[in-house]
Amino acid sequence: GCLPVEYASHMSKGAFGIVWKATAKQICEFRHVPVAVKQCAGENVTDRDRNDFLAEANLMKRCVTQA
Repeated sequence: GCLPVEYASHMSKGAFGIVWKATAKQICEFRHVPVAVKQCAGENVTDRDRNDFLAEANLMKRCVTQA
């Protein structure tokens, strides 16, 4: 599911997305955890870009759940 996230500032912009500095709230026993949030957005985003973005997110999700 989704976690409550408080966006702080824009960190960088890439070919098909934006990376934000943020704070995730209520992750396991931790109350506030600094995170980077990658957002797939822009007028030049293709279906392949979206699929690559989702594949990367799924890979990171598997890494976290196996840690």
